[in-house]
Amino acid sequence: MERDGVLVGGKFLDALLPKDKQWLWKYFPTNLGRQFVTYYLTFGNHVHFVEHTGYYCSYRWRKKLKNKLVKLLDAHSRAKEVGDFELYAEIEMGDFKI
Repeated sequence: MERDGVLVGGKFLDALLPKDKQWLWKYFPTNLGRQFVTYYLTFGNHVHFVEHTGYYCSYRWRKKLKNKLVKLLDAHSRAKEVGDFELYAEIEMGDFKI
């Protein structure tokens, strides 16, 4: 129900990411990419991204953005979990190659 309120209010369109996730901006520098990241982290999917945000991108491009985001988040959490602080820092600096 809370996500519905966020959708109706449109707050996700100009929301900032939490400090622990702001490193993602280095990998998604365009406005479309940033809106996608915010939308995906808020709603957990990308199916209605175009309808809800007004930003057009093809389904194929949304899948690529999602895969990139998921791989980054997975690598980040794995590096933190196993204590690989060199990889963790590399990811947060924006130097990680996907």
